[in-house]
Amino acid sequence: MLTTLALAFTLTALLAVVLVQCRGDAPPPKPWIDGTIHGRWLSVFNGHGTNLGDDDALSLSPRAAEGPGATHAGLVVSTASYTDVRYTARMRTVRQLRDPDPNPWEVPWLVWAYTDPEHFYYITLKPNGWELGKRDPAYPGGQRFLATGRTVYPVGAWYTVRVEQNGAGLTVAVGGKHLVTFTDTERPYTTGRVGAYTEDATVKFEGLKASSR
Repeated sequence: MLTTLALAFTLTALLAVVLVQCRGDAPPPKPWIDGTIHGRWLSVFNGHGTNLGDDDALSLSPRAAEGPGATHAGLVVSTASYTDVRYTARMRTVRQLRDPDPNPWEVPWLVWAYTDPEHFYYITLKPNGWELGKRDPAYPGGQRFLATGRTVYPVGAWYTVRVEQNGAGLTVAVGGKHLVTFTDTERPYTTGRVGAYTEDATVKFEGLKASSR
C-alpha cells in the first residue's frame, strides 16, 4: 500500500514538472538571420520574415507583400554539397500571404544543385499544376522552365517529393509515383546544395533527407 502511494506521489510530482515546462518557460526560438548557419542549414535570406527549423524540418515565412508589384522570398540551403543527389522531403503551404490574390507559384519550392541564388534546380507543386525549373542567368528573368504539367496540388495538403539526379538527368516523384524525367542538355548543374525556397507564403518542409548517389 505504501509503495503504491509513493509511486502515485512521484508520478504526480513528475507531471507537475512537465506541466511547468510546457507553460512556455523556455523562450521561443529566434528567427535565423541572413547568412547564418544552424546545424546542417544556411539561412541565405528570410525575405524580412522568419526562417526556422532543425536538421530534419524547415519553416519559411517571408514578410507579406505590400502590393501587387512587391514580393518577398525565403531561402535556406544545406551546408553540404551533393553530386547525383537523392533528395526527399514532405512539403506543405500553410498560408499564401498575398492578399487578396495570391499567385499560384507562392508555395513551397524544393531546391537542389544550388551554388548561388542564380544557379539551382527546383520543383514546385502549384494549385494550377506543377513546374520543374532552373535558375539560369542565360535566360530572360534568370529562369528556365524545363517541364510543366496540369496535375493540381491544392494549398494546405502535405506532398512527399523525391528528386533523383544522375548526371544531366533529373527525375521527380510525388507520393511515390513518377512525375517527370528530364535531361538538361544546356550547362547542367551536377553538384550543389539542397534546400527550400518560397515566395510570399508560409510553408513547411519535413523529413528532409539528402545523399549523393
